Amino acid sequence: ERCHAALGDLSRILDRRGVTFTLVIAPMRPGYLDAHDPDGTRFARHRARLAAIASAGGFFLVDAHDALALPESAFFDAYHLRAPITRELTEWIVVQLKMRNSRMDNNTKGLLH
Repeated sequence: ERCHAALGDLSRILDRRGVTFTLVIAPMRPGYLDAHDPDGTRFARHRARLAAIASAGGFFLVDAHDALALPESAFFDAYHLRAPITRELTEWIVVQLKMRNSRMDNNTKGLLH
């Protein structure tokens, strides 16, 4: 909970300074989640909390875990991806950032007209 509070504080500080940032929910190894969160409630609560902070604080949240649904074989350990998969994740994040920037540009244009 302290981490979520700190993220909210950081988000508000950056928002006041006009800084928008992106937080990526990284993929996690399915076996790790099965062992530590078998019904998925802890991870779901965490993601819901991040989404609530993002909507209140002005940062862009992207969920690579859900979007990519990587298999067990993609992981070196609970969090770290094997080298061939890192490119896929990086390319996906780049696409998400481009979409975010496009939305921000459209919002700015709307404000100026």
